[in-house]
Formats: sequence, C-alpha cells, structure tokens
Amino acid sequence: MTTLLTDEFDQLTTGMFSALVGAHTEYHYLPEAAPHGNWNVACFASGQGAGTAWRIRETDDGKDLVQTFKSKRADTHPMVIAGLAEWKDYTVEVEFAPQEKAGRTGVVFRYRNSRCYYFLGLTETEASIIKVHHGSGYWIVTEDILTTAPCTWEAGTRQTATVSVSGDRIKAQIAGISLEAIDTTFGEGKIGLQSDYPTDFHRLVVTGEEQEQNRVNIVRAKADQEIDDLRETNPKPLLWKKISTENFGVGRNLRFGDLT
Repeated sequence: MTTLLTDEFDQLTTGMFSALVGAHTEYHYLPEAAPHGNWNVACFASGQGAGTAWRIRETDDGKDLVQTFKSKRADTHPMVIAGLAEWKDYTVEVEFAPQEKAGRTGVVFRYRNSRCYYFLGLTETEASIIKVHHGSGYWIVTEDILTTAPCTWEAGTRQTATVSVSGDRIKAQIAGISLEAIDTTFGEGKIGLQSDYPTDFHRLVVTGEEQEQNRVNIVRAKADQEIDDLRETNPKPLLWKKISTENFGVGRNLRFGDLT
C-alpha cells in the first residue's frame, strides 16, 4: 500500500479557513476563497454563519479542521474536498468528533461535484452510506441510502470512519458498525469532509495500491501532454490594434464592484 494523501491540518494557518465572500466569487477571483493546503471549500450557503463555517483550531495535540455552523438545509451540506478526480480504488480513514447529534457528519468519497458523490457518516441514530446524484428540481437533491444500520454514539467522542472502494464495491466501518454496498454510479473521484453541525476533524489518510498511484500518474501526464499539444497548435497572438476605452461603460460582471 502507498499513501495517496495524509493530513493532520498542522500546516494550515490557525483561524478562518472558509471566507465570507458570498456571490462575489461567481465573477471574481478572491484570494481568501482560494484553496488552503490540500483543501478547498466545495459548497456553502449564503449568510455569515454558513460562509465562515470552516476554521483551523489549535488543540493540545496540534490542529483540527472544524466545522462550526449549524445547517438545517437538506439541499446542501457544508463540505471541503481534497485529492484527485482520477482516484478510483482507495481507502480513506478519518478521525473526527461530532459535537452535537443532529444532521449528518462524516466523509465523502468518489466526489465528482457538490451534487455527485458518496457519503459515509452518522446521523442521530444511524450509520449510513448515501449516494448523492444530481437533483430532481430546484433545491431538491436526489439521494439514495445504499445501506444503513442503527448506531449508538455519543456527541463529543472521537469516531473513526474507514471506507474502501474497489470497482463497484464499497466497504466501510464507522462507530463500530460495518457497512457494505454495491453501486456503479461513480467510478472515481476526490474525497471530502462533510458535516451539518459542529464537528472537529482531527486526521485523514488516503491509501491505495502502488499500481493505483502509477495509473493516476500516467492518466494525469497524458492529459497534461494533450493540453500542451493543443496549445502548441494555436496561433500565436500578435498585437494588432490598441483601442481607447476611456469613458466607456461596464458589463454586469462588475456589478459587485465598489463604485464609490
């Protein structure tokens, strides 16, 4: 086995991780919304609490990545992602401590986008593997519970979630519960952390067979080469004319700009 990714969040700066940027990022690059270390905020709702949900907190053991917001929405869940979209067969292990028994909390795997992924985690009384696959309407997400089992756990206690994916097989353990499922919807994808209510994430490690790492390296190298080849065939830009835009108007892409 080889380590594809490991993170104890000790290299991240203490304090705010996500940023209160709202819809500005639809049209602008904002440094505070850029990825930090291995991680990127995948989705968040508007509003101060949701926009600043994720933080890096110092502890006696180092640092934790913590989700601080209480979300009651069913169409979106606070989530950060990491890893490579080309990953197929791997094992991800997460140590975390949900601070309240509400909503759902756990690990995301084979993530394609914020509406296409698998989830392993805890609700108030159950441990489940869930498939999220697009939606059937506005603010209506399509979710299938692939398998679930009753689960007793205590808020504030450290839990370990481990999930392995190989082809169409999913095997998982969480809070002493073993779960298995078979599904062919998503064959590859990143990993992530998700929680509706305050949760401290302590540590994450992703492992895979050496041939999986080699396969990913080959796929990514081929894709990079294809892009380089396409760029080489493009005509080289030449300066043709300069046009003054003094006193011109501006498109709606700058509607958030400071006009004072």
